[in-house]
Amino acid sequence: MYGSQWFITVFSYSFPFHLALRIWDVFLYEGVKIVFKVGPALLKYCHDDLVSKRLEELKQEYEKIHGKVAESKAKQKQPQLA
Repeated sequence: MYGSQWFITVFSYSFPFHLALRIWDVFLYEGVKIVFKVGPALLKYCHDDLVSKRLEELKQEYEKIHGKVAESKAKQKQPQLA
């Protein structure tokens, strides 16, 4: 779930703008290997939450943060039929 978005966007949507810029800066300088450094570091940072909560709880938290935003964007992009 997270991994594919991380790889496709090189963490553009996962971090605050200033941090995403820094990751992109290193990505452009060093190449794709930065993705394999930041991804595991992020998982290690979130380790306690990932192992202490049930999958359903993690899913609800994710949807609370990202789901409503994605739904509202999808509704805005749908053409209005008269």
